[in-house]
Amino acid sequence: MPLPKKSNQQKIRNTKNMKTNSTFKHILLALTITCSMAACKKDKTNPEPTPPAEVKSMTFAEVKALSTGASVKVPDAKKIKGIVISDASAKNIDSKTVILQEASDKPGIVVTFDAAQTFAVNDEVEVTISNQTIAQVDGEVVLQNVPAANAKKTGTGTITAKETTIANVLANKAALNGTLVKIGATELTGGNGKFAGALNVKDASGELTTQVLTGAAFAGENLPASVSVLTGIVRISGSNVRIDIRKVNDVTIGAVSRIITENFENIASWNLDAPKFIGDTEFTTAFGHYWTEGNIFKYPGNLYDGNFTTAGRDYVYIYQTVPAGANPNGFATDYTNLQGVKTIKITFAGSKADKLVIADRGQGGNDIFNLNVFNEAVDYLQIGILPRDPSDGTYPYQIPNVIEKLLKTSQQYKKVGEFYTFTYTVPTKEELIAAGSDEAKANAWLAKPNFFIQNYSTRKGPDTDWQLQAPILLDKIEFGF
Repeated sequence: MPLPKKSNQQKIRNTKNMKTNSTFKHILLALTITCSMAACKKDKTNPEPTPPAEVKSMTFAEVKALSTGASVKVPDAKKIKGIVISDASAKNIDSKTVILQEASDKPGIVVTFDAAQTFAVNDEVEVTISNQTIAQVDGEVVLQNVPAANAKKTGTGTITAKETTIANVLANKAALNGTLVKIGATELTGGNGKFAGALNVKDASGELTTQVLTGAAFAGENLPASVSVLTGIVRISGSNVRIDIRKVNDVTIGAVSRIITENFENIASWNLDAPKFIGDTEFTTAFGHYWTEGNIFKYPGNLYDGNFTTAGRDYVYIYQTVPAGANPNGFATDYTNLQGVKTIKITFAGSKADKLVIADRGQGGNDIFNLNVFNEAVDYLQIGILPRDPSDGTYPYQIPNVIEKLLKTSQQYKKVGEFYTFTYTVPTKEELIAAGSDEAKANAWLAKPNFFIQNYSTRKGPDTDWQLQAPILLDKIEFGF
């Protein structure tokens, strides 16, 4: 059956509905486009914030490599982390300075802040160094004037001090700067016997300084009579290299606890030509008695060496005026109070004297021996010490080859006119026996130990047949017990 035909009215209504739907679609499309355009416009004028760059760690070596001499900026988004080795509580460092070490046997770095810091030894600290200044200051690479808020404690850690020598520190000062080291120290002197100012530190390989600030917690305390180990931080100040202790406990006290000193006061001799020529006899001081070997003189310091000696004071001078190859001149101690002595430290200098004059001894005139000018290229200063038998006068220790085995000499110095020190470690009973002594003689010597002190320096005179040693003068001898 055929479908009924639609009326005209229905057709008109359907047409209107189609137009209405079409119009609605167009409006919806327009709104969609408008919103899209608005969103795009909004994105362009108010973009979403960019996430902050990730702050990445730098090694200390990488930071130091940035420094080429002039001040430079550290790149953005950088940080470092290390263990504090400086000690703010002991106050032997500027309050705004912290020294960090990356790890044991790793580099260290000096950081100065814009305000005082109170980080403690062994704190693990992270420092944001983005756009901070790194510069070379008197030979040190330093992160300068870092905002105090850039540093925070992140934990704790431990740095083991590197065991080394002064010679190695001096040879590798840049690599070791800002690191914790430990040396087998043999001397700590200066400061008038106090922890004060620049102190001299020695080990078997060389010498340098350690600095004690005026405001340090231990400033003014007495130095120990001896030291065996010194721990500190390697610092550089121009040509001066230091190992700065942080606190008094960084100095380990040595075996010597008491020192008595021979200052050569009231020098007197039985020689008729004294006070100037002591010669091959003997002399005494306020401290002790000595037997001489060769040419020993008492001169006022200002006769030849007024620019570095104490005004108005007499000194013992040791010259050498014997044929080449002969034993060196010197003197032998004849003490009765040295039982238990452990070390002997002699302070001596090379004299600037150009001659030695032996006063008229009834032979019608003075004996004059001229000396060439000290030549640093070939001449040197050197002193030696060895034991002698207390019962044999000026004769040496009467055991074959013991002398040679127990002789110790200082290093060879190349400059006259300044004082040097040499420390002799007194042989033990075991060392005496190992050198060839029997037990009875070793015990006898240890009960009353005495020594030869001899001049092994060289400084040739015009007469090549005579070995005119560079004259040395003695300032003092310190006996450590």
